[in-house]
Amino acid sequence: MSVIRQINIADFIQRLDALGGAVLFIGGFFKMTIFFNAAVSAVHSLFKNKRRHLSIVLLWVASIVFVNLFFENYTFYQEVGIEVNQYLLYPFQLLIPGFLLLLIIIKKKGQKSTKKEEGRP
Repeated sequence: MSVIRQINIADFIQRLDALGGAVLFIGGFFKMTIFFNAAVSAVHSLFKNKRRHLSIVLLWVASIVFVNLFFENYTFYQEVGIEVNQYLLYPFQLLIPGFLLLLIIIKKKGQKSTKKEEGRP
């Protein structure tokens, strides 16, 4: 936001804080929507639940209860996030996706070899 405040093009286009704030808000909304949708899909497939809306409601209530129980205010939430992020950054961004990619490659090779043995093209 401090960089956006310093934008000055020909003394005409300046003070783009509102636009920058709107872009950050919309980006955060879409990010959280994608995360929530991924969590609902994971819970839905994990428990083989036939009613998807039940998973949505349960996760929504669980997230609200979790945040209210463990975080007293937004500043504390940010401090905990920064502290925990330094330990979870590499496992969640490198190790787990790399391991899943390796599993997918191994699974596809296994499927190709079984198709060859059965005589399928």
